[in-house]
Amino acid sequence: MSWLLRAAELRLDKQGNLALAREVELEVYDREGMVRSTLKAGSAEIDLQRKTFRFWDEVEVVSRDGDRILTEELLYRERLKKLESQSTTRVFFNGNTIECQGFSSDIDFENPEFYHIIQGSFRLSSP
Repeated sequence: MSWLLRAAELRLDKQGNLALAREVELEVYDREGMVRSTLKAGSAEIDLQRKTFRFWDEVEVVSRDGDRILTEELLYRERLKKLESQSTTRVFFNGNTIECQGFSSDIDFENPEFYHIIQGSFRLSSP
């Protein structure tokens, strides 16, 4: 898996291990080169050695299936392909909506775990 980072402004520390970015967009690609998810935020801190991205300031994640996450702060661990947040988060998937305090998920949002659900709405269907 690979990724592409775009930013209006990017600054590296003197060792070249830590980057601070403003107006950030991160695209995460699968092995075939197709976009799996796109993450956008007003600001980000990227640890280039650990491949850890911390996003804040109006964070939005959109998966290739159209699932969407909105939060104020988000951690993406590239090595684990995992999204995490302790902030209040709104999640939109399969016609459902969940507002929660904290969650973790894989980058495709196929296996989410919600820590504390505040409210939500769900569509139910019978076979």
